[in-house]
Amino acid sequence: LSYGCSRTSNDIRIDITDHKGVRNLLNKINPDVIINTVGLIDLDFCENNPFQTWNVNSNSIYNICEWIKKKNKKIIYISTDQFFAYSKKKKNNEKDPISLVNVYAQTKFLGELFVGKSRNHLIFRTNIIGLSKKKSFAEWVIKCIENRVQMDLFDDYKISSIDIYKFSELLFNSIEKDLTGTFNLGSREVFSKKEIIFEFSKQMGIQLYKPCVKKSKFKTIRSQNCGLDVSKIEKALKKKMPNLSEVVSNVLSNYSI
Repeated sequence: LSYGCSRTSNDIRIDITDHKGVRNLLNKINPDVIINTVGLIDLDFCENNPFQTWNVNSNSIYNICEWIKKKNKKIIYISTDQFFAYSKKKKNNEKDPISLVNVYAQTKFLGELFVGKSRNHLIFRTNIIGLSKKKSFAEWVIKCIENRVQMDLFDDYKISSIDIYKFSELLFNSIEKDLTGTFNLGSREVFSKKEIIFEFSKQMGIQLYKPCVKKSKFKTIRSQNCGLDVSKIEKALKKKMPNLSEVVSNVLSNYSI
């Protein structure tokens, strides 16, 4: 059996910051594997609300990990690529030094530390794009292209995003192989926000409307060289990670359904 849990779930409704409620729920369903995807990810919100961010991104993980250590279960933690603020490398691997320049990165790394204390754990550092209940980056890009809206294209923000559909497939491959440790999980290519938007335009067959290429500007300081070396996960799963074209294609094919 599998269960989906969140504050708005149709399966099991739970607030992850309700620590006693979470422990009672875990005792009741006694899962063999917990996949933790919960997190506050809006960097500006996190910076302005550090305690709330810590409570969701770190303290709730500590609570779950304490239960896991007692029950000897497995936890899979979906982390972030926001750890390489001062990196000069095109692709960052799992052993490279990290830089925690904002509250979001600090709280996600603290979550990693808690998870790492569990004997049976799997951490994925990643950047996921796709469709969601809330307006996602991918949906914004598609709508802007369809409606001929002018967009600012950042050419200095490097990522190795993976689509949620391929990510989910690889996640379950990893469970089947019982992988443990920390892995980068993303595209095998590094690209800018400009390049991913151009790829959406190309595959949609709609020319961008007066694109404006510029350097990124954010309220909250963040890592901008977030390229990921995915050779470790490719070796472990014996699978190639998707390239930029495949990532965009997977998003568009699900968008049209």
